[in-house]
Formats: sequence, C-alpha cells, structure tokens
Amino acid sequence: MLKEVTLPLYDRFEAEGGFEPYDDLIVNDKFISKSFKVDKETQYYLTAINMVGGKVIQTAIIVRDIGEYNLELRKILLNIAETIKF
Repeated sequence: MLKEVTLPLYDRFEAEGGFEPYDDLIVNDKFISKSFKVDKETQYYLTAINMVGGKVIQTAIIVRDIGEYNLELRKILLNIAETIKF
C-alpha cells in the first residue's frame, strides 16, 4: 500500500510540479524517502503508512532547506524514520 500511495505522488511532483529529483530514493517495509530540488531549496520527503486499529495511518515529514543537497539533513530524516512507532 505504501508504494501505491507514495511513488505516484513523487512522480507527479516531477511531472507537474517541476521538482528535480535527487538519486536517493529509499523504499523499504517501514518507509519511503526521496529528496527533490525545488527552485532554491532542497526538500527531503519521508512517508510511512501502517494499520492501527483497522485504520490506515499515514505519517509524512518534509524537511525544507535553502541550498543544495545536504547529506547531514538526509541522515537526520532517516534517523527520524527509524523512530516512528505505530
């Protein structure tokens, strides 16, 4: 379900929103993450989906930073991903 919801959204960002993707896509059982250049900023996206009490819970985190790709910010976001509990 996570892939079906998130990956098409990321594709729309590129096709319709003019987002320039970085080559850092991570897809696993816990989350999907990808970064984009948008004008003068870099945006780091993280999405997680899980079933809780029969309901789908989606968690989305976006870190926006003026400037070029920052590996340290990316690592912080991935660390946050590991702390998400349902």
